[in-house]
Formats: sequence, C-alpha cells, structure tokens
Amino acid sequence: MIGDGRELELSSDLPLGLNRESKYTESKFRLKPGEQLTLVTDGVPEARNAQGELLGFEKTAAISTKSAEDIAEVAQEFGQVDDVTVVKLTWQPILISPSAALMFSGEPTSI
Repeated sequence: MIGDGRELELSSDLPLGLNRESKYTESKFRLKPGEQLTLVTDGVPEARNAQGELLGFEKTAAISTKSAEDIAEVAQEFGQVDDVTVVKLTWQPILISPSAALMFSGEPTSI
C-alpha cells in the first residue's frame, strides 16, 4: 500500500519461497520523494476476532498510515493467529549523490 492507504495492484504470484526454478512476475512502480510503501503479510488482514470476523483488506488499508509497529499491534489485538510481518519504507532522496537512495528508519519489531 502507498502511504495514503491506496492498495497497489500487483500480480498474485509472489513467491512464498525462492529456488532456482521459481518464476514470478516483477512489479515496477514509482514513489515520489516522501511517499511511503507499507508491505504486510497475510497475518494482518486475516487476523480474526472472537466472533470470527476478519480484520480484512479495508481495515488494513485504513491503518496503513500508522507505523509498522502500530499495524502489527492492531492485528495482534484484533485476534491475529498467523505470523505478521509489516515493513514500511519511505522514499527519501539523498542530496550527497547524483542518484537517490532508500533510507530505512525505525527499529525492527517482532511479535
């Protein structure tokens, strides 16, 4: 998801595991400086509360502007049973080189 909660249209053949024989589709898109990209595993939208309701993609998109740690906590509090990985990337150009680079900020968190 882009930082404003919009979901990117990607192919559904992303690999669960890679080996030499694996074939998968590469997706390309552009981020503007300052835009964020939030990646979540299926443990977030598939978190299920005591009534059996899924957190779902709409609610996941609604919380995608939160920090990675906050998104993981929302899934856990909702009723997450599957593993959860949340990665948030911010495109930040660096002025000291002719080309832009990605900068990672924040601390790794595991739940």
